[in-house]
Amino acid sequence: MKRPTIAEIARRAGVSKVAVSYALNGQPGVSDTTRQKVLGIAEELGWVANGAARALSGAATRTIGMVLRRPARILGVEPFFMELISGVEAELSARDYALTLQ
Repeated sequence: MKRPTIAEIARRAGVSKVAVSYALNGQPGVSDTTRQKVLGIAEELGWVANGAARALSGAATRTIGMVLRRPARILGVEPFFMELISGVEAELSARDYALTLQ
């Protein structure tokens, strides 16, 4: 089944995508009636916020970057680096953070 979108919620509610965004994010700019209608349709469709999209909008990404200055061929064959990366990722994941490796 296809993931529900803000556009689909807007179409069903008879409002703009901007109004849906305001309603879903608790921002002013829509009436209480419209907000409740949008939230009801979103719940009915099973809509959930897209984390990647929120990250692009400036929300906290909960992502930590790690830079290793080593040739890629060494990172793939040297057990130390794989253990290091795996351990860091496991600890971050347990705290709901992601790891970006460069």
